[in-house]
Amino acid sequence: MIIHYPGYYKKFHCLAGECPDTCCIGWEITVDRETEKTYQKLRKGKSELAERLRRSVRRRLIIPDGDRCPFLAGDGLCDLCREYGEAAMTRTCRRYPRHVEDFGDIHEVELLCSCPEAARLILSEDFRLITRNMPERKGNTDGIDEERLALWFSVREQVFAMAGDRRMPLWARMRRILAFCHDVQGRLRREDTAGVEALVRAKETACRRNGADPVPDLIDGDKTGDHLQTKEERMTERNVPGRLKEADHREKDWKKTNDVYTPGKADMHNLEERFSLMADFFAEFASLSPIGHGFPELLERSRTFLYHSEDSRSLYEKRQQEFHRNVPEAEVCTERRLFYFLYSFVMPGFYDGDLYTKAKMAVFGAVAAEELEMAEYFRDPGKYGKRTGDGRGNDAESVTSLENDEMVAERSAKERISALSRTAYLFVRQIENSAENRNLLEQLLKQPEFGIRRLVGAD
Repeated sequence: MIIHYPGYYKKFHCLAGECPDTCCIGWEITVDRETEKTYQKLRKGKSELAERLRRSVRRRLIIPDGDRCPFLAGDGLCDLCREYGEAAMTRTCRRYPRHVEDFGDIHEVELLCSCPEAARLILSEDFRLITRNMPERKGNTDGIDEERLALWFSVREQVFAMAGDRRMPLWARMRRILAFCHDVQGRLRREDTAGVEALVRAKETACRRNGADPVPDLIDGDKTGDHLQTKEERMTERNVPGRLKEADHREKDWKKTNDVYTPGKADMHNLEERFSLMADFFAEFASLSPIGHGFPELLERSRTFLYHSEDSRSLYEKRQQEFHRNVPEAEVCTERRLFYFLYSFVMPGFYDGDLYTKAKMAVFGAVAAEELEMAEYFRDPGKYGKRTGDGRGNDAESVTSLENDEMVAERSAKERISALSRTAYLFVRQIENSAENRNLLEQLLKQPEFGIRRLVGAD
């Protein structure tokens, strides 16, 4: 068996009573059969906890008390665990936020970003995919088409390469990912394996030519290489039609100044389109069932400030620039979150065959969290160590003293990332902690208003 896991996976430790939130709100927890046997024994007792077990566990489900787990204590800890030990917790509770995706002889494990501490780890370091070989263990490969699975892994490797290509701005990379997955999806639908392989080879050729790694080091920047391309490789690349070619033509005029990507003349409309896209996205997202406390209020005030306040459209670009200037970690955190979502969503698409929608989920998830973070920055810049006046795009002043109520202490990069992660996990929880919400979001992103022409900007 082969195990894949991100580099930060083994660094996780539950904060328990020190956690700023609880993972025991908003869930309907399934009781696995092993734990069900334990509960059948414990519920025979005469204690108040045994009475709660009899009252709250039915048909292998823990029935919430309102939106809270009935075993959640006031200090944020589990009464079952405190009284009987970890063995009395369901498998879901013991493992969370750890999650495993099973692909036969390949298992992929991850930390779920809906956990506050996991979210902090995910945003604090670059994505590295670690492979561990365990030949003594065998997975269940019944029903697994290994050749098709290998093809999907090769597609994801190229998606990772595009996500980490820092020669172009992050939003441009996302467009390329969407265009590539759209083109691959068409070939998958036609069962055109040779066509998918041709697309992958074309991207591998581009990576070799540009010296890019499949999963690059995002801190050290781009590696360069002087690779030659054969005539056959050039012809393969030229003969690959589709949205990826259209996206390629739109990336030529970008430039980078002062560590903040600024669109060139030909792409000035991109932020305007992003404004409209995200306003439409959040309007639909607001219809999902809220999970946990705090998110509905966060979503409503963010939507109002970013998209529906006075002059919000004309101020959107200035707010973007100010946010990224004063929170310089924001873009790399969005980049890391993009890798996280790609790792979480792309390969599960192997089972339903829907690569393109999974790529949309990853891109919109990464961007939506950044939008909410930007709105929170303008609401409370003190968390990020910067002062801002009216949020109208004026330069925010860095300060290092507390001379009056308007002045806030300079924060470290670590503190700013922690502030970003607090918003991120509340958003991600709405998707990860509810299968119903996740399915509804997939259906939403299949609608025409989120179609390829609008996302890639093709004529």
